[in-house]
Amino acid sequence: MAYDPISRRHFLKGLGGVTVALPVIPSLLPSEALAQTAPKKRFVAIHSGHCQAVEQWLPDHTKFAWTEQGTFARAAQLSSIQGVISPVLGTAFDGLRGKINLLSRLDSTSVAPNHNAEVILSGGVKTEISDTLDQVLAAKLFSGSPVNLYVRSVFDQYYSGASHVSVSKGNYSPGQFNPSSVFKSLFGGSTPGGGTQPDNRIPRRDLATVDLVLKQFKALRTNKRLSKIDGERLDHHMELIAQTEKKLQSTLGGGGGGGASSCTNVNGPASSPVVSMTASDYQVVIDQMFDVVELGLKCGKIQVATLMLHAYDYFSGSVGFIPGVSGNVRLHEDIGHAGTPELRQMKLNLNRFFGERVARFLKNLNVVEDAMTGSTYLDNSLILWANDQGSFQDGNAHASMNLPVLLAGSAGGKIKTGRYVDYGPAYEGINRPVGGDEWGVYKKGRPYNQLLITILQAMGLQPAAYESATAQGFGVYGGKIADYAYLPGNYRRDPLPIIF
Repeated sequence: MAYDPISRRHFLKGLGGVTVALPVIPSLLPSEALAQTAPKKRFVAIHSGHCQAVEQWLPDHTKFAWTEQGTFARAAQLSSIQGVISPVLGTAFDGLRGKINLLSRLDSTSVAPNHNAEVILSGGVKTEISDTLDQVLAAKLFSGSPVNLYVRSVFDQYYSGASHVSVSKGNYSPGQFNPSSVFKSLFGGSTPGGGTQPDNRIPRRDLATVDLVLKQFKALRTNKRLSKIDGERLDHHMELIAQTEKKLQSTLGGGGGGGASSCTNVNGPASSPVVSMTASDYQVVIDQMFDVVELGLKCGKIQVATLMLHAYDYFSGSVGFIPGVSGNVRLHEDIGHAGTPELRQMKLNLNRFFGERVARFLKNLNVVEDAMTGSTYLDNSLILWANDQGSFQDGNAHASMNLPVLLAGSAGGKIKTGRYVDYGPAYEGINRPVGGDEWGVYKKGRPYNQLLITILQAMGLQPAAYESATAQGFGVYGGKIADYAYLPGNYRRDPLPIIF
């Protein structure tokens, strides 16, 4: 479609009332400037915990073949796994296999982990670290603080508000539990917009911007240095602008896609039933929380966030609102410990329920953000879904070993995706050094901290930005690092192999 001659009226019609910059023109930019035009990366950590049964998270080894990746790791393509990826990662993740990684045998090196959500962002507990990974990323990359959110569980009569994932300067960063309040805090200053408007209804400042962009457009189109492909890109830019608003309306609807909006007129939850004693209302709250985070990421209101999927209480916190979980079953005492086959199945039902919400969140982010490269919001982000406790055979184990980890997105291509990676010595068939005998069966793999370092570097930080003056690496080591002396390289400082 040609735009010659072009007028302000035509320009505004294509613009749809939204001021949009000119496209990036590679043939007219030096490589340094081109690199600076890439979308900013984002990071979100999602936590669910309490005595995970790791075999519910990991694929059935009879449904795929391992490929050895060096001496201390093996991997498989998620696309090669027959059927669902795992009991927890069901059919909802099938279309995401190329955009995620499933990691096993990453261990906390803390001497004191036990019911501590902050393990997933530090490797240890609050008393052992000053700042968790989210705090470091937010401060170093965006000069701010992360958005910290949580969903409390139903019928929690002992609820104390102590639901924390994030730690800043040795103190918990309190989470926000009301999705509608969070939405209003993020978008309360937004003004309605969108739709074609006559010139006299557009603020004078915006008109000046439109005139400037239009002038630049015409100047670029006649530039002799403009390559043929960039000329075509520029010609089609006006058509892409006209589609921008429509795309936003289809992908940024609040409440799971139930309303058209753009980043200047965002629909989100008007209210949230956070004080309701009706179990089904808490499914609404969970879905709303994911929607608010999605909207915040897409509209640039959130760059770093944490989301905790249940209240971290000890003796209450019913999760009877989950399909397949009966009555006022308690999160910790019943589901967590899972002392019977019936309760173990409920543990699986709980994690499947959370998994479906995580998958929906990832799918909603997997829409094009950069029309020039085709990269999606998910591609330009890192989403960590992790747990603070795991064991292989004993689902009642309170051990921060073999933490279940799903990592989604590639941070703009920095992370290699689509893999299931086992970072530990083999259980059979290959003679490898064994570090420890957790529960008489488990063989240690790698420090969980290496995942944190991988994320930090994938997001663009160098060691000088996150290491202390007295110690290498990041997070808690607690004296256990010597247990991993069999690993090659600097196992305290290196990122994870295979995916980075």
